[in-house]
Amino acid sequence: TLSGVTVSGHSVYISIYGGEDTDIARAIYNKLDAGCGTSGDTQVTYNPASDNAEDQPDALYSYYIKRPTATETAVKVTVADAQATALTNAIKKAVVDNFNGLTSYRRIKMGDTIYSSRFYADVIKAGVNKLVSVEIKYPAASGSYGDSATVPASQIPTISAADVTVVYA
Repeated sequence: TLSGVTVSGHSVYISIYGGEDTDIARAIYNKLDAGCGTSGDTQVTYNPASDNAEDQPDALYSYYIKRPTATETAVKVTVADAQATALTNAIKKAVVDNFNGLTSYRRIKMGDTIYSSRFYADVIKAGVNKLVSVEIKYPAASGSYGDSATVPASQIPTISAADVTVVYA
């Protein structure tokens, strides 16, 4: 068991967000050695003969994958400057862009631990001079805010501007 996921012996865990089942099964067929099991709760199948390629077997190969659940992340930014309320939209955009890998950080992914410190520089670049704290809550619908949160490998973390709260102290 790793990152909240239990994997059967002699198998691989494949968690895929998006994509067509047949394309996924084709990619697994082309990359995975024969005899290696797969773990997940969604079955995808592929018949190599369906691609009309020479010397391909006419057989059905089945693989199991996980379709991760999209789960919202909440971020709370506290600023010690009540006069900075004009920065609310810029702060929200900075957090969302950072989360999605549009700044110097890569996108937050399944199995990651999210540290609030990753957002500091981008929030400051948005014009904040008196940053008090950045806190994270994952999943957004439950739990409490903290300095970090761990995303299970069975969930895809998401965020929108509505998930970012800016507090002016």
